[in-house]
Amino acid sequence: MPKMKTRKSAAKRYRVTGTGKVKYKKQGSRHILTKKTTKRKRNLRHSGVLSDPETRKIIDLNSVLLCRLTLSRSDSAFAETIREWGFRDSEQGHVWQGEIAGPDRLRFLGVLSRYAAILKGIHLDENKNEGDADVQAHIV
Repeated sequence: MPKMKTRKSAAKRYRVTGTGKVKYKKQGSRHILTKKTTKRKRNLRHSGVLSDPETRKIIDLNSVLLCRLTLSRSDSAFAETIREWGFRDSEQGHVWQGEIAGPDRLRFLGVLSRYAAILKGIHLDENKNEGDADVQAHIV
């Protein structure tokens, strides 16, 4: 099993304070500053604190989607593509298993849509690091 890696996109944007709050740098202070008032630019210098619903969205970036794909027939192009995602082959190319990081889900499903003709079944199991309830989806 591959090791769990920190999601660098989230790690670079957010910091957790000692009291457990999530801090971020406010947007809009990089360019086109001439039309912004001094008060607005001064307020953009201070960091912001996320509210609870937004914090849940960020925590979802750290979730992992466990995936099991069943194929009607083995295909070399599919095998090459899915290996790039870190999937492992079992049963002679008919069953593939792997993990997808939270932010990459939509991109992964887009890749799978290209091979819809050979997909027999998709089993998705979402395990969150927080210990929340597992969410399962079966597409057959």
